[in-house]
Amino acid sequence: MDLWSAELLALIKLGRGMFGWRDVFRYYRSPGYQNVFGVMTIPPSLEQEDQQLAHDAHRRSAAPMPIVMVAHDISTPENIGSLFRIADAFGLAHLYLSGESAMPPNTKIRRVARATEQHVPWSHEEPLTLLARLKAEGYTCVCLEITRHSIDIADYRVPEGAKLCLVVGAEKHGVPDAILAECETALHIPMRGTNSSMNVATACAVAAYVLSQQLLAIN
Repeated sequence: MDLWSAELLALIKLGRGMFGWRDVFRYYRSPGYQNVFGVMTIPPSLEQEDQQLAHDAHRRSAAPMPIVMVAHDISTPENIGSLFRIADAFGLAHLYLSGESAMPPNTKIRRVARATEQHVPWSHEEPLTLLARLKAEGYTCVCLEITRHSIDIADYRVPEGAKLCLVVGAEKHGVPDAILAECETALHIPMRGTNSSMNVATACAVAAYVLSQQLLAIN
């Protein structure tokens, strides 16, 4: 194919959306084209054009965040799979499962978690014993629950130098009173619609983001 025919084919493909301007300019920069027409300069606006990054461009953070999560009585495997993915996304140090929470190995957990259950440290433990141990290790325990005295998570201020333990419960019954009593603060996410709550995994994603951003700002 001669250069003129190749150029025409490139422009036809561009018009059909088969590739973009960057591909056309890459062709224009090819040695064969440059021998005849010289080097073509990509306009700065296109050279700096934003574009989606591939998954392999991601690099894991060097150290986990000083946050652990306790998921109590969350029996739906898909929700546990989402919690694993959230824990991985925000770099949580550990995911503790307790009560009737679903556990790996489980095909539904693995499918939703996208294999993050293989990378996030996790264990199944008795919740009250676990919380007592975490508090002894210096963790500030907060729960995600609507109570008479719960505060808007946006108004919560993470203590300087704190390590956080975020406790979440089942969507239907929430965090049991015995576990609630072991938590320093109850946090809630304000609901503006007709429903009084959201999916536990969705709520955990919001909470993990808000709390991790505060810890990053402090540290």
